[in-house]
Amino acid sequence: MTQYAEEVAGRAAEALAKVKYVNHVPLNVVETHLPLHYRTPDGDRLAWARQVVASLGNRLPQSKPEIYAKEALHLHEKQRTELILQAWRIGDLTVAAFPNEVFALTGLKLKSQAPLKAHFNISLANGAEGYIPPPEQHFLGGYTTWPARTAGLEVQAEPRIVEKLLGALEQAGGGKRRSMKHPAGTYAKAVLAAGPVGYWRMEEAQLPDAREEQGKVELDATMENGVASIYPAPRERDSQRERSTGPSTSRADGCGRCCHPCRRPTRWRCGSGMVCRTMPAL
Repeated sequence: MTQYAEEVAGRAAEALAKVKYVNHVPLNVVETHLPLHYRTPDGDRLAWARQVVASLGNRLPQSKPEIYAKEALHLHEKQRTELILQAWRIGDLTVAAFPNEVFALTGLKLKSQAPLKAHFNISLANGAEGYIPPPEQHFLGGYTTWPARTAGLEVQAEPRIVEKLLGALEQAGGGKRRSMKHPAGTYAKAVLAAGPVGYWRMEEAQLPDAREEQGKVELDATMENGVASIYPAPRERDSQRERSTGPSTSRADGCGRCCHPCRRPTRWRCGSGMVCRTMPAL
């Protein structure tokens, strides 16, 4: 721990020594609001929740079923909310602020597409609307997807928030968003030069889309449930080897689906962006 703290402090001191001071920088702020629905309980879950909560009497909930039954009633009562989203520009830096806890993937989507290269995010700003897992994570489950005030927003909340913030960042930063698509490296160029029937790099910011890289729109694919995105943090280019900083997909338990020119549907399994197995789609 001591070594880690010393190295972090050392890096900070090095950066501070390179700071250039100026007496004026461009300043801008854009605030926008986004109405969203909560994932409210259906009739059966609502009836169950009411029964469980009624049995509590004056006792506080203690077990998971009791806690989430009470949360279901809270979501049913609230139904919808409105998020305050902000984008700031301070010189060559942009800042995005949102009232949520986000996956690292979401933060990197904003950082990679912000119009200015220097960018950071502030979570739990102007409210506390819980986790916003990317839509594909809802199929995989986990406590960040369980309907409650800590994770109750609609399934499409994450892409809607990202898109709204990117629009605000464009206004605040005075430029267009950057592309997340990574330039084709040596391997990608070799694959494309071979003229494959189809080639999918799976770099899309939002699943389930998987576009065919050669422009064969008839081969654009759809990822099925169980596939999640991985987006590594940006790295310095290594002169000895080419490093990709683009997104890829990882198979939790899912497949992709597309159609060959002969119109036969095909599915494939993938892991870390690599196709592992293909099979006819039933």
